[in-house]
Amino acid sequence: MHRLRLIGISWGASEQGPAGKSTFHELWRIAWEPEFEITLIERGIVGNTLAGAASGYACHLADEATASSALTELLDRCLPADLPQRPERVIARVQYQAQSQ
Repeated sequence: MHRLRLIGISWGASEQGPAGKSTFHELWRIAWEPEFEITLIERGIVGNTLAGAASGYACHLADEATASSALTELLDRCLPADLPQRPERVIARVQYQAQSQ
């Protein structure tokens, strides 16, 4: 879910479920929009798997970002996405932006 959000597809949102004591349980509200298919095709340019596309698109967003707040927000979105390769470029851009201010 986090990888999809990272590439710009917010097709689901977690909801507060009933409080229970027995098991872990999550509720999600999901809705697929036809435009998401176009977004998936566009993001496929930077990676041919969901993890690869999320990593590649995160790097693209990091390269385009000019504000430190945008970079730290992007890094914050990358962490729960559990990408197989850390987005090194995002981290490097955060460090560079911090040093140049």
